[in-house]
Amino acid sequence: MKTLFLKILLAVIETMGLASWFYTVGQRWMIEPRRPHDGWNAVRFRKRSSPILTILVAHRVNEAPDPFRGGLAPKLFQAQLEHLARFYRFYDLQEAVSLLWRGALPRNALVLTFDDGYRDNFDYAFPILCSVGVPATIFLTTGPLDDPEHSILWHDMLFDTFRSAPPQAMELDGRWFDLASLTDRQRALFAYRQHLRRFDATTWPSRIRELRKRLGLSPDDIIHGYEKLTWDQVHKMAAQGITFGAHTVTHPILTCCAPSTARQEIRASHEALRKALGEEPIAFAYPNGSRKDFNDSVIAMVRQAGFTCAVSTIAGTNHQTTDRYALRRIQFPCGTNPRQNSARLAWLMLNDAVSS
Repeated sequence: MKTLFLKILLAVIETMGLASWFYTVGQRWMIEPRRPHDGWNAVRFRKRSSPILTILVAHRVNEAPDPFRGGLAPKLFQAQLEHLARFYRFYDLQEAVSLLWRGALPRNALVLTFDDGYRDNFDYAFPILCSVGVPATIFLTTGPLDDPEHSILWHDMLFDTFRSAPPQAMELDGRWFDLASLTDRQRALFAYRQHLRRFDATTWPSRIRELRKRLGLSPDDIIHGYEKLTWDQVHKMAAQGITFGAHTVTHPILTCCAPSTARQEIRASHEALRKALGEEPIAFAYPNGSRKDFNDSVIAMVRQAGFTCAVSTIAGTNHQTTDRYALRRIQFPCGTNPRQNSARLAWLMLNDAVSS
């Protein structure tokens, strides 16, 4: 019922040109959570006591997005940014978080972030950001920048494995997976990622290489399409106002590491950015970033390393009371209709966008 209501609402908003009104409602009001005794049609609105901060997260912008590499086509990315910029004011993450803590954040504030630091952030996203006048924060996995010869991270190798493997059956933990269709491959990929969590994250690259060999791929094949930024490109973007945060050195899931390894990944990425950019990085992004990918111990490590805030991929908006080391984000709208995408974003704000 809720899905049908949303579809009807979005159609009405688009047809009648009510986008700006809907965005204003989403910034000033929220739908209260349903109570056990509420009827199916019970909807209660509550005025927000303070502004909310919405942080968008994207990874890639490229000409050939696919289900494994992911990404937004440049023309769609630009159209979406231009549409959002009509109704929202984009802020740099550091400035927005500071304003939020002081209670001075405008109601139409929006922040754009990118994770991992793929090369296409410079080739495609950066010129568009400059053209539209939108600031962004890019969270860098620093290992590939310091060692460009080894720029393919474990999750890039894993995505490429399930993208490139010949059609076949694959056994995993007593279950068989067919690698015939795209859906089959995505299902197997998800299962294998869950399988990896049983082991220390430092062993994942070698396990993935062994999987590649088992599926008929060379573990040492040169994998194209996952190249990362260089420090020279980072400096060029920084000169134009793009800011950077840390995302570890090699992108391990921090709760799957020994504490000493997790601490080193966090500290070393902080130091790499400080050394390269000449200033202290203030923000950190947890690899993968779901609720099970960081905990109180990891948060303490991030704080001790010198970061003043950290972002997750937990869906939601942020308030003055939100833990500054567990800021929520919403996926950058990726549908083909910018107006509907923006209306969906406003709907998430209206619902406070909180999910598990």
